[in-house]
Amino acid sequence: MGRGPQRRTLVWAFFVFSTSTTHSPTNLKSCGSNGRDCVHTLGVLRVSFGCFIYFFVMFLTTFRTRKLFENRNAWHSGWWTSKFFMLIVSLVVPIFFPSDFIQLYGELARVGAGIFLLLQLISVIQFINWWNKYWMRDEEQKQSCSLGLFMSTLFYIASVCGLVYMFASYGTKSSCSLNIFFISWTGILLIVMMAISLHSKVNRGLLSSGIMASYVIYLCWSALRSEPSNEKCYKLKAANENGDWTTIVSFLIAICAIVMATFSTGIDSESFQFRKDEVKEEDEIPYKYEFFHLVFSLGAMYFAMLFISWNLNNSARRILFDVPLDLSALTIFSPVPNDFDNLDEENCCCLESDKHRTPEKTAPNARNLVYAEPCYKTVKNLHLWNASFIDVVLISSPMGMLGLPYLTRMKGFSAKIYVTEATAKLGKLMMEDLVSSHMEYKRFYGDKESVCPQGMKFEELDQLLPTLKEIALGKDGEDLGGWMPLYSAVDVNDCLQKVQTLKYLEETCYNGTLIIKAVSSGAEIGACNWGINSPKGDIAFITSSIFLSGHAMDFDYHALKGNDLIIYSDFNFMHAMDDLDNGFNSAPVTDSIRSLASADISEERDKLAFVCSCAVDSVKNGGSVLIPIDRLGLILQLLEEISTALDYSNMKVPIYFISSVAKELLAFTNVIPEWLCTERQEKLFSGEPSFAHAELIKQKKLHVFPAIYSPELLMNWQEPCVVFCPNWSLRLGPVVHLLQRWCIDRNSLLVLENGIDAQLALSPYKPMEMKVLQCSFFSGISLNKVQPLLKILQPKIVAFPKDLRRISFQESTPFSILHYSENETLAIPNLKSSELEIPMELATQFHFKKLKQEHINVTRVKGELLVSNGKHQLISETKQSDQEKCRPVLCWGSPSTDTLLAALSERGISGTVEGDTVDLEGENVSVVHVHEPNRACIKIGVAITVVTTADEDLAGRISDAIYSVLDNA
Repeated sequence: MGRGPQRRTLVWAFFVFSTSTTHSPTNLKSCGSNGRDCVHTLGVLRVSFGCFIYFFVMFLTTFRTRKLFENRNAWHSGWWTSKFFMLIVSLVVPIFFPSDFIQLYGELARVGAGIFLLLQLISVIQFINWWNKYWMRDEEQKQSCSLGLFMSTLFYIASVCGLVYMFASYGTKSSCSLNIFFISWTGILLIVMMAISLHSKVNRGLLSSGIMASYVIYLCWSALRSEPSNEKCYKLKAANENGDWTTIVSFLIAICAIVMATFSTGIDSESFQFRKDEVKEEDEIPYKYEFFHLVFSLGAMYFAMLFISWNLNNSARRILFDVPLDLSALTIFSPVPNDFDNLDEENCCCLESDKHRTPEKTAPNARNLVYAEPCYKTVKNLHLWNASFIDVVLISSPMGMLGLPYLTRMKGFSAKIYVTEATAKLGKLMMEDLVSSHMEYKRFYGDKESVCPQGMKFEELDQLLPTLKEIALGKDGEDLGGWMPLYSAVDVNDCLQKVQTLKYLEETCYNGTLIIKAVSSGAEIGACNWGINSPKGDIAFITSSIFLSGHAMDFDYHALKGNDLIIYSDFNFMHAMDDLDNGFNSAPVTDSIRSLASADISEERDKLAFVCSCAVDSVKNGGSVLIPIDRLGLILQLLEEISTALDYSNMKVPIYFISSVAKELLAFTNVIPEWLCTERQEKLFSGEPSFAHAELIKQKKLHVFPAIYSPELLMNWQEPCVVFCPNWSLRLGPVVHLLQRWCIDRNSLLVLENGIDAQLALSPYKPMEMKVLQCSFFSGISLNKVQPLLKILQPKIVAFPKDLRRISFQESTPFSILHYSENETLAIPNLKSSELEIPMELATQFHFKKLKQEHINVTRVKGELLVSNGKHQLISETKQSDQEKCRPVLCWGSPSTDTLLAALSERGISGTVEGDTVDLEGENVSVVHVHEPNRACIKIGVAITVVTTADEDLAGRISDAIYSVLDNA
């Protein structure tokens, strides 16, 4: 739930996190933007497709080869130069295929890889039977039998040890019931296989069952090992020094095993014959060549699935933050009017009115609006999106959930959706209320289709007033494709089935690469910021936040500290852009969030008190108060404050809360202590209601009704009164009917949040005598608090919206600043720094010196830098250099001319500053001319200082002066 500017500026934020640093070709159209379609998953599929092409061509050219003297036998067994050239061509050709075709090949490769596994399994069983016959022969060959028994015992011992290891590593807790279940049944299966092998009717010995037992143990271990590292039953060691080499060794073993299995399966065509009694002639080929190449082509598919873990999505994770609706755009539509039948066709005819009128630049009125069932504004060109490219959707607030059904019903959508439990509940109720309120349009206009701007004719769009046209089309018509008819209740239910709920600080693992957790933002009950831990860096996403809230859990900054990247996406600053003249850095730099929020708390209380005083004054004068606000927390606070103010004034005025989900909303707030602020939690734990509405309902001061036409409401209705209802756009629900009733009452009061265009929103209700109070309640972090907050969070990089580009930080910041904008790719530097291993004997020789101009320490290091397996190691140098005592002085920074002249004067050298000039490379340099004792010229640049003189002694003295004014080591 956000303020108007957030609603007017609809933002669906996309950020892509890559798990690879592979450089990609960018000059091929088929490789897409930045060449990303030729690396990662698609790169593996292209290589696999090239191998598949090669082996499939070999399959076609050797099909039905049977005799050794055939030319195709020579082609299979020879022609290596030609086949090598054909292989290179086959690997190059897929690079030029479009990515959609490669994705289709990936789908086929899944099927081919499955077929390969079946063929390989049959071949393995055949191999085990052959091995069993070879080692377990007749009683006469006792040596072979002994070896067979030894191998059987070895396999069973290995299997038992594997079971013990899995129980010790993955089944130590009773809560790990699923792991214990799989390990236990694997052990039972081992016993069953051994018993069947020893049965008198089978009597095949223990070797076959021993090999199969080891294979089953390996499969179980592989499944358990793939468990995410954050799961409670899999404790990943913090420091695994052998992790890299074990990974490489495992990879090489797997490659060798798969190659051997593919080769053995290819030549073992007899295992797949139905007739085993066929007699081979002497000139027949030893095995079927076409089957050999077919297996290898399927093996190429299996290799691809192995490398990409059967996941056809690119290894770069595409994350979508929030899916809101721009409800402020509903103001171009007319509400359902009471006197619609009395309006003639000439005055209001669904955009075809006043055909001979030139669009005026005056304020819009009721006759300029669109009289039709409205559509809803989503993201630009949503119907053109490929929803299958989205991996994760993170919802930060109930308002950010309103557009989710549009996304989940799109073809190919399979992303994981994460949202807090409270946000999921409140978002569900808000969507249901929106659908219920929209039904009034359905009943009024019947079965007519919704009038969406993209379905209008150009002549109709051109008749819209400039204000309405800008809302409908945006700049250059770019918003035209974002309008869609409202979803149904079925769509809402289907959407919620795909949502995974989280608690605050509860971690969840996505695909083994991202650790995602929600942290409280303080803006609303259940609203959150997001923390994302990836192999390439830790990222925080900060949206609308409030440091200290009067209803929701406070802003949790502890979980956001020390991230590599902060994506700042609080668009509520837009209403305060005019305050930049007062100073972006006016807030004091502090280490306490509470000190930052103290002024905000006082200001917010003053605003609530002012609203209450205005409401009481209106009621005293016989008018009613209408408060159409969607933010649940603000509604609950205003309920408490207004009821208290009315009691203080000894006025018995009914308060109504009218909404189709009003009862559910109020009931929900009394059962969710973990989402509330500390003060509300203490009330609930002490036996008191967390909010005052429960007591107000008991005292019959607050009345809750589902609709304006509810019979109970009509019987209970009294005026003057105070009414809370949703839909601040003033186009849907009870607010429409109440405004039509009170708009000519000058004693009544309408309370709106800032951000909505009040003139446009109220145009259907003119002439407007009703008083209007627009308040700017806090729903985000003030601009002057951003820099102190970032000082506390200490990120490495901060990404701001482009609207903050003109804001400059007054003092030097320890973090880099980037700016992102819509439809532009932002290049983020590598977030994870390389670690350097330094031996103890070398580290004890360090003598650090703190530089004057920079907040860093430096020391000289004499050693040898080695890079191995992605690790950097610094080792001591064994050879002693003869020039160790003559090593040059290392300097940091650039000398200032005034300081340098003073240092030269101390050494008896006089000179003058010529001024700044530009060198041949276009860089600014300062020039100092030395006159005594000899002539010299000193050019001071940003990265280098050049001394030019014919006097060697003078050059040395000038160098000493320069060294004296610089940081050196």
